[in-house]
Amino acid sequence: MLAPRLVIRGVCFRMGNIAFASKSLANGFVFRNPRLYSPNLSMRSYTTEPEATHITDDSFTSVSAPEAPASEKLVTSEDEVEIKDPIIIFRNVWQKLEKKHGRENLHFPKEIIWLMGAPGAGKTTHTPYINRTRGITASPIVMSELLTSPEATRLKQEGRLVGDSMVIEILLDKLLHPIYQAGVVVDGFPRTQVQVECTRLLHEKMKELRRDFAYFHRPAFRVCVLFIDQNESIQRQRSRGVKNMLHNLKVMQMGDGKLVEERATDADEEKLLRRYAVFKQHYGTLEKLREHFTFSLIDASGPIREVERKIIKEFQYQSSLELSEETYDVIQAVPLMEEMIKHTRQELVKRLDKYQTEDPDTFNTIASIIKKEFLPLVLRHAMSGQTLVRPKHPLFQEKEEAIDMVLDILTERGYHAISDIKEERIPVSIDPKTMEINCRLQRNIEFKISFKKTDLRTAWLDIRNSEEDKTESS
Repeated sequence: MLAPRLVIRGVCFRMGNIAFASKSLANGFVFRNPRLYSPNLSMRSYTTEPEATHITDDSFTSVSAPEAPASEKLVTSEDEVEIKDPIIIFRNVWQKLEKKHGRENLHFPKEIIWLMGAPGAGKTTHTPYINRTRGITASPIVMSELLTSPEATRLKQEGRLVGDSMVIEILLDKLLHPIYQAGVVVDGFPRTQVQVECTRLLHEKMKELRRDFAYFHRPAFRVCVLFIDQNESIQRQRSRGVKNMLHNLKVMQMGDGKLVEERATDADEEKLLRRYAVFKQHYGTLEKLREHFTFSLIDASGPIREVERKIIKEFQYQSSLELSEETYDVIQAVPLMEEMIKHTRQELVKRLDKYQTEDPDTFNTIASIIKKEFLPLVLRHAMSGQTLVRPKHPLFQEKEEAIDMVLDILTERGYHAISDIKEERIPVSIDPKTMEINCRLQRNIEFKISFKKTDLRTAWLDIRNSEEDKTESS
C-alpha cells in the first residue's frame, strides 16, 4: 500500500520514503533535497535520470492532509536549487576551471569520442577497437565509475546531489589530465539535454582557446552510438545475468577466482524494458549533436568481428576532420590516391590495346625483350622478391613509349615495376683547336621489379605437388 502523499506549495511528497518533484521545471529550476523538519519523515531525492526529471501532471494528485505546522515548513537555500539553464551551468563550471588551472592551462584532449550504447550493446567490449583504430592509448572515462570517484563521493557527503552541474564539473576537470591529451573515449556522456548543450559549448570554448593560443589543438568531437534492438538487448542482458550468476556460484563453491558484478536489472523483465526505454530517450536527446559533430550510429547486433570491421571503417583517418582548416586547404589541391587510381585497370587495358593497334612492331619487340632479358633476372632473384634490370636495347634510346610499354606489360602480368632514367654525357671527340670535349647524351634506364617471393621452406612442396599432378594426369 502506498504511503499517503502531502502536497505543499506545488511540491509532491510521499510520507515515509518521500518522493517529490517540482512544477517549476518550466521556470528553469528543480528543487532538490528539500528539508522538511520532522522526525517522522525521511528523504529520498531523484537523480538526473530522465524518468525522474520528466514528470507529468498525474504525479501531483493530492490527498487530504492537515496543514503542516510552522515547525515543519519547507526550507530551501541556494544550494538546494539546481539551475537547469545549460549556459549558466557551463559558465559557472568554466569559471571554476579557469580559477583552478588558469586559462592558458586548459589543455583538453585533441580528440574526444562521446560513446553511448543500448544496454547490452557491448561498449566495454568494443571500446578497445575504437581506441586502437584512432590511436588512443588512454583508458576510457566511464561516467558510472567517475561518479563514484573519491571527488564525487566527497561532494555527495557534503550534501550536494550529482546533478548536471556537478557531472559536468567533474568530467571537465578529469579531461584536463595530461594522460588524455592525445584523445579519449567518454563512455556514458552526454545523456540529458543540459549535458548535450554543454558539450556543444565546450567545443566552442576549445575553438576559442585555439584562437587565443596557437599551440592548442584543433578540437575534434565525434559521437558514437552502438545500437541493438530491444529484443536483442533484453536477450543479451539476461544471458549476461545467468553467466555471471553461474560464475559466482562456481567461485564460491571452489573458493578460487574473482567474483563479478551481478546486476539486479539483468533478472528483472520490467527493469530491462525500462533501461531500454531510458536509452531511447537518451538517444533522442543525443541526436541534437548530429548537426554539430560527426555522428556514427553503428549496428552492434552482429558477431564481435563484424562489429569490429564496422568500427574500423567508421573511425578510419579523415583528414578533413583532423587537420586544421588552414592545413587542409593547402593539401586538398592534391587529389586522393583512391580518386587517382579509381579507373586504373580500365585505362591500362586501353593503353595496351592502343600499343598493339598503333605500333604493333615496337609492342611485339618490347614483349620479346621482357621475355629474353627481364624474366631470367626475375628467376635468378626469385627468393628475394625483387630485381633490377638495365636494358641495353637501342629501342629504349629511340622511343619514349618503349618505357611505358614495359611498365604496362609487367603490371598487367602481376609484377610491380618502376623506372628510373639517368642521363649521362659520353665523350666522343676533342676539338684540336679549342680543346673542347664533344659529348653525346646517353640515357641509362633502370627498372626495379617487385614480385611475390618464393618461400624456400615450402618450395619443395609446390614442386612435389606439381609432379604428382602431372603423374595423375598421365
